[in-house]
Amino acid sequence: MTVYKPIKPLAEKAAEIAMHLARGTAIKGLTKTNLGTISVNAILLDPVTVDKSNYMETVIKDGQVKVSELKTN
Repeated sequence: MTVYKPIKPLAEKAAEIAMHLARGTAIKGLTKTNLGTISVNAILLDPVTVDKSNYMETVIKDGQVKVSELKTN
C-alpha cells in the first residue's frame, strides 16, 4: 500500500495559486498547519490510497508507473 497524490490536480492547484499571487487576489481554501515550531498556510488535497485493488485505475492510468516496472509477488 502507498499514498498517491495525482500530479494533475496538484499542478492545477499550483497554477491557480500562482495566478492569485500574481494578481494580488485572495487565495481561498487555506488551512493552517504546523511545521515544527511555525504555523503556515496550506491547501491540502486528498491523497489516494493505492494497493493491489486499484493500482491500475490510479498510478498506471495516470502514467506514473508502467506495469512492466512493477514487481509481481
